[in-house]
Amino acid sequence: QVAVYHCQMNSDLFACQMYCLGKYYNDAMLAIEMNYDYAPLQKLTEYLMYWNIYRREVVDNIEETTQMKYGFRTTTITRPLIISNLVATVRESIETFNDVDTLLEMLEFAKDKNGIPCANLVNQTTL
Repeated sequence: QVAVYHCQMNSDLFACQMYCLGKYYNDAMLAIEMNYDYAPLQKLTEYLMYWNIYRREVVDNIEETTQMKYGFRTTTITRPLIISNLVATVRESIETFNDVDTLLEMLEFAKDKNGIPCANLVNQTTL
């Protein structure tokens, strides 16, 4: 973990901030989730010409082709794997996390009464 960035801002400004962080960290790979908004990835690739962005393989079963697409998707299939890998990393290499707020945020992440992992259970009340 080399950087933590918490924000709420417009997509175009977010893209500019990610560009600056990527450049600051020697053209670091930017792995941006694209579930809800593709605009930051579009700005990074088309306007800012940032080259080191995470790509994923997408298979088209009809045409039997594979395409590379920018950004990562969190789905019902990928979410458990992401969480499982993060839990293992925290358990086996907690020293790789340098931000206390990140670790505190992780402490609030647990399984709900249905066994589904979710955030802020510590602050939630059951009605």
